[in-house]
Amino acid sequence: GFKEVVRLTKTYGVILQELKLKAYVKTSGATGMHICIPLNPIYTFAEVRDFLAKISRPVLEICSEIATMERIIKKRGDKILLDVLQNGAGKTLPPPYSLRATPTATVSTPLHWEELDDDTQSPDRFNIMNIFERIEKIGDITGQFQNLKQPLPSL
Repeated sequence: GFKEVVRLTKTYGVILQELKLKAYVKTSGATGMHICIPLNPIYTFAEVRDFLAKISRPVLEICSEIATMERIIKKRGDKILLDVLQNGAGKTLPPPYSLRATPTATVSTPLHWEELDDDTQSPDRFNIMNIFERIEKIGDITGQFQNLKQPLPSL
């Protein structure tokens, strides 16, 4: 369920905080969450994927009952995929504030990390009917990351 997705996201957040990496989280607009880490644009996709795989190991250990990196659906069962391979040339993600083709017209929405403590989180919480009010109320979370170019920490 989505509560488990939020738990996994928060676990990554703790690791990123320990590494002193600034990041924001956003709903996918469907059933997942994305963690966006602004990096100095000098790294290859392979370097970033290796870093993500390394920080995913403790997430897998902590949340082994709900998480996997197994890509084959039949083999992973009901576990949630930690998809580090989505980071690569030609791979796509819905950008922040993009409308998704869902029955409730959900929107991929950036969140403050603190919002992950809200038990009312659900994949369809933000949609075309309420996203403009949210942006007007709290602004664009992604704006503070526009010019941030962080180095990848050595692990």
